[in-house]
Amino acid sequence: MAAPEPEESDSARQDALEDEQEENEHWGTMWFDTTSNEYLTEIAAPSPISCRQCSQTESRLSRRDTQRSRTTVADGDVLNRERLQERLVRRFWSESVTISWLVFFSLLGTLARLGIEAIATYPNAPFLSTVLWANLGGSFFLGFLIEDRKLFEKVVQRSLSPETSKDDEKRGATIKARKTALPLYIGLATGFCGSFTSFSTLISDAFLALSNSLPSPSPSSPYHAIPVTSIYSRNGGYSFMAVLGILIIQTCVGVSALKAGAQLALELQPIVPALPVEVLNNCLNLVALPIGIGSWIGAILLSIWPPGGPVWRARATLPLAFAPIGCLARFYTSKYLNPMLPAFPLGTFVINIFGTCVSAMCFDLQRAESTRAPSSITACALLQGVIQGFSGCATTVSTWVAELQSLMRRHAWVYGIASIGVALSCQIVIVGPVRWTIGLKNASCMV
Repeated sequence: MAAPEPEESDSARQDALEDEQEENEHWGTMWFDTTSNEYLTEIAAPSPISCRQCSQTESRLSRRDTQRSRTTVADGDVLNRERLQERLVRRFWSESVTISWLVFFSLLGTLARLGIEAIATYPNAPFLSTVLWANLGGSFFLGFLIEDRKLFEKVVQRSLSPETSKDDEKRGATIKARKTALPLYIGLATGFCGSFTSFSTLISDAFLALSNSLPSPSPSSPYHAIPVTSIYSRNGGYSFMAVLGILIIQTCVGVSALKAGAQLALELQPIVPALPVEVLNNCLNLVALPIGIGSWIGAILLSIWPPGGPVWRARATLPLAFAPIGCLARFYTSKYLNPMLPAFPLGTFVINIFGTCVSAMCFDLQRAESTRAPSSITACALLQGVIQGFSGCATTVSTWVAELQSLMRRHAWVYGIASIGVALSCQIVIVGPVRWTIGLKNASCMV
């Protein structure tokens, strides 16, 4: 097997190059001026670079490339960091505006519910559960908001693709889906409609009907009810019919109102104006923060110094002070728990049950026929604020019936029966022993 020829040494190679250079210099002087750099022969060119110089040059080039790559990576990191900071700022601003709208509209929804309940307490009222009208109104308005595709059309339309914009069906479905992320829509749907309706009050009225403790309106004066001690006893079968009547009527009215609101939105679609983008971004969202936080601070100050005397603490100001807390608790509970089980809205279920339990405990403390029950009007008003403000806004009927409509029929039945069954069972366990042992009395702050 033939082996490769040995390479020449560096000294032999250098001697050969020098001899060749001397010979070419001799011939080069015959034709060209060797002092001029314009006509250089191959041998008259600069001498070749040694291996050490090659390694130094390569190291310099590698350092230069490394420095350039580091500069490029650094520029990319700076750009990504700026984009991340910009995204965080936008998210923080959007979250702040959303919370402000929730606070503001929860106050409006609570005021609307308290006013409707007061108006519905009149002599010879056909239905004793006065929260029925509030649940009807909140479900109706939520159905309108869900089905409406014109109010937020201009805001959502900017992010639509050309293909989606040309297809009316896809365009309407996309607008209907994407508008749910807008802060103003969240404030109207979750803040106002959710606070306008109350699941805990519905369950409380169902238990009072079951235990024959649901007060009737005064036969002589509006806005007043007869004392609980003046209710005549009746057969247990009548109480069973009463609780079924409240549960069936409340649920059916909520679902029917939701569909009626959706139908109204479809009928009014040609004439409903679209909200301009400039008005929403440059006007409404900018004033949301001072309006929301300022209104909440005003409600707290009115609770400390009520304008119409201490009685207004229980009837209006303290429920308003506790309302945003319940609304925000419902919003974030549903936001993080609902996606876990698509067939069973876990967040709405959990907050409805929790709010009902809190309402039941405060109801016990407020109305127990015992010397340990709070006799001062201030303590009674605080409990009433938690019942009507926190629990009333933490629990919702409008979202509940909307979820019943969005689920498959079998899942809707499971979700609806579980919500009512668990909530009513908790109410019976918490309030039942007090009602059937020491008894209940009228709240001292609601006389």
